[in-house]
Parts: sequence; C-alpha cells; structure tokens
Amino acid sequence: MPEAKNPLVAPRVDTTAWYSGVGIVETVDMLVDGVKSGSWVDSTLGGFGTAAEGAVWLLDPVGALVTAGFGWVVEHVQPLSDALDWLVGDPDHVAANAQTWRNVAEEQDSIADHYLRGVRYEIPDWRGAAAAAYRAQAADTFELTAGLAKASEAMGVIVEMTGSLVTLVRTLVRDLIGELVSILVARIPLWTAETLGTFGLATPYVEAQVAALVAKWGARIMRLIKALTSSLRNLSPALRKLDEIVETLARLMARRFGAPSAHLDGDAGFDILQSGGIVRRPRDAGDWDARWASEMYDEIRSADDVADVAATAAEHGFTPDDVIQIKNHLFHEEHLLDYFPPGEMARFDPNPRIAEAWQRLANGTPHPADLNLLRHELYESQHMARTGDPSYMKAHNATIEAGHPWNEGAAAADGLGFQG
Repeated sequence: MPEAKNPLVAPRVDTTAWYSGVGIVETVDMLVDGVKSGSWVDSTLGGFGTAAEGAVWLLDPVGALVTAGFGWVVEHVQPLSDALDWLVGDPDHVAANAQTWRNVAEEQDSIADHYLRGVRYEIPDWRGAAAAAYRAQAADTFELTAGLAKASEAMGVIVEMTGSLVTLVRTLVRDLIGELVSILVARIPLWTAETLGTFGLATPYVEAQVAALVAKWGARIMRLIKALTSSLRNLSPALRKLDEIVETLARLMARRFGAPSAHLDGDAGFDILQSGGIVRRPRDAGDWDARWASEMYDEIRSADDVADVAATAAEHGFTPDDVIQIKNHLFHEEHLLDYFPPGEMARFDPNPRIAEAWQRLANGTPHPADLNLLRHELYESQHMARTGDPSYMKAHNATIEAGHPWNEGAAAADGLGFQG
C-alpha cells in the first residue's frame, strides 16, 4: 500500500529545459563580468594614469606644454595621425565596431520581443495540447534569440573595453613621443654650443646622447605596445569562449528549425511567412497546405468574386469598396515585409487559412473569425494608406493594438478547414 502523500511536502518539479546544461546566458554574463573586471589587462599598463601626468605639469610646465603641443599636432596632422594609428590602432574605428555590435544586440532583442509579442497576441484563445506545445516551442525560440542578443552585447563590451585600452596606449605613446621631442628641442642649443665650441670634436658625444635618448624612449614605447599585445592575448580565451557560445546557439537553432534556406537572394536565413493576418514559420516547404494555399491564392487573384464576398460582408457593415481594398491588400499589393529582417517589398505569403476564410466568405458561409479577418485586413490597409508607410510590422502591430486581432485557428477549432 503506497504511503499517503504529505500535503506539506512539495513535489519534485522537473525544470530541465531542452537546452539544459548549456548555461548560455549565465556563461555570457560571467564572461562579460570577467572582461569588465580588467583582470586581463597587463600590469604594465596599470601603472600609468592621470596622476603621473599631473606631476609632469607641476615639475616641468614648459616641457609639458611643448609635449601637449606636439600631441595636438600628431592628432591633427594626417600623416602623423596615420602613423600613430598604424602603430597602436585607431580608437575611433574600434568605437565604431563596438557600436555596431551594440546595434546588432538591440536588433536581436527587438526580433525576440516582436516574436514573443506575436505569440502572446496572435493566439490568445488557442487552448489544448497543441497550443501548449507550440507555446513551449516559441519560448525556446525566444530564449535562443535572446541568447544571440546577449552574445552580441558581450562582443560589444569586449570591443569597447579593448578600445579603451587602445586609446590609453595611443595617448601614452603620443605623449612619450612628444616628451622626447620636447627634450631634444630643449637640448639643441646646448649641443650646438658644445659642437661649435669644440670645432666639431664633440659631435660623436652629441650623437651618442641623442641615440641614447631615442633608445630609452623607444624602449618605453615598446614596453607599452608589448603590454597592449599581451593584454589582448589574455583576452583570447574569452573570445574563444564567446565563439563557442555562438556556435552552440547556431547548432541549437539548426536542430530546432532545420537547415537554413536561401529565401532572400541567396542570403542564408529561416523562412518566416508573413501572410497579413499572422506571422508564422512553415513546418516544411513541401507541406500540402503551403502548396494548396499558393494555388488558391492564384485562383483568388484571378476570380471575379468581389460581389459574392461583398454580399456576405454587407450584413456586418462592410461596403463593396471595403472588400476591394481588402482583396487588393491581401492578394495583389506588395508591402514591406519587415517583421523579421531583412525586409523586402513583396506580396504576402500564401496562408491556407486565409484562403479558406476567403472561400467561405465567397460562398456565404463565413465563420465569425473570417469577419475578424476582414476587420483586421481593412484596418491594416487603412493604416498603411493613412501613414504612407508600407511597413507590415508597423501596420500589423497598430492593428492589434487597435483591437482587431485575428485568430487563425478559431475556424479549425470548430471543425472547419485545415486541422493541422
């Protein structure tokens, strides 16, 4: 006889997700924290700072002024600036790369957000095992997309931190060169006097002094450059780890969605269907519903069915002009399909449930959801015309926010049309 369950004892809940063990987001967070800590920076660079610079200005203000003037010349005279860029890198270029990675992270965050909103608002009334499975899959997809955004953000942090280090080394090298120039300029009168006073006999001595100064400052500059390369080398494990994370995310996405397809001019990507009433991914390019929908869209485009649909819709407040506008919007006109970048100007992708809804409207046997589809498409079309913006994403979101959603599975739930 089994023991009675104690109501105070919490049952075991399996929290293992399909990607458990990967620890992607946690790993990226730890990686970013390690980079931000600066532990990878060579100790040689830790000894430089504004305190030393301030001491120079106090002890030798004239020399510091000459150094600062030379630094200004180096930064603003193109050949000298280019030479410094070649030696220790261009901080502006590094900053631009960091901003690019931040832009990528923001775009991926936006994609994940739009995807999650689509799942929440497009199928709010869908219930049952299939709905639960779909939402679980969608949650996994969101996590993967958010993981890519996190990885891009981490790359931005790494580039930004290395950019700051490059800027520091560049400034130090520039100031060391300026300091050397100021010393040489200050000693030229003395060396000239020594050379002239000895009728040239002191020339080897002067040359040796100049060579010694140049060698000394050259060694200091080389220490800085070696410290920079050493620091970047210390950062290599973090970069390799981040690369592994991105590869893991790519494998997980490939496992979940299958191989990428060449949908937009040969660019690799996953086919996302944007059909006007909803955004969805096909189960397979060869599914019967996709082929049937494509054939039906061709028939609807060529059919003279506006009067039939208008007769059905008239009872619900639609005019014949409304029906013409809706049909053009759904089946004929091109829109900026930008719900998932990169966007393209094209017709909506064929959707079997929209084709079925249009058939029922033409036959005079509409499901209530079919009328919601008309309201959705009419508002969406009017929004594009009113704003002059062909963006499907903006028009679709505005339509949802205005209270005109379309539940594509409602008719199927009542036993009408495609049940998949």
